[in-house]
Amino acid sequence: MNIIERFASNPEYSSKAPERLTFVAQPRTIYAPLAGEIVEDEVETMGLFGKGVALHPAAEIVYAPISGRIRATTVTNHAIGITTADGIDVLMHIGIGTVSMNGRGFVRFVQAGDEVKVGDPLIAFDDQRILDAGYKDTVVVMVTNADELGPVTYEVDESVKLGSHPVVKPGELLMRVAEK
Repeated sequence: MNIIERFASNPEYSSKAPERLTFVAQPRTIYAPLAGEIVEDEVETMGLFGKGVALHPAAEIVYAPISGRIRATTVTNHAIGITTADGIDVLMHIGIGTVSMNGRGFVRFVQAGDEVKVGDPLIAFDDQRILDAGYKDTVVVMVTNADELGPVTYEVDESVKLGSHPVVKPGELLMRVAEK
């Protein structure tokens, strides 16, 4: 049984989200929302939506990478945005082209307007279903208003690698946003 089947069809799971992650978080710091390897991706590389990191997922639950208010969700549950109290806008986008899946393979645990803490579960997705539909499963974590903020620096620990790509676990440091 895949993760979506567990959360969508089993009353035990569908009534509650997975347990939250707990770790000490620093202000203006963005943490890995799931386990995976850091990869170069055309969306992230082009900087169309801001500054960010692309991950090839090794897990299927996306956790809040920073504390704030859910500002944007999609009916297809493939993307979610958080705004922090100090104005940092973070977008997480699961897969490339996955809007065309019309929500199949995604379960969202929060609503627009909800307050979340770093480590709260946001979305579960069926990675194999994304791949079987012919889409890339890249998860992008972006600071969408980076131009309005201080410098965004990448803080990934590059000592653990899979081939030439750094690997992160949920809650590990990804980026810091300096004050302007």
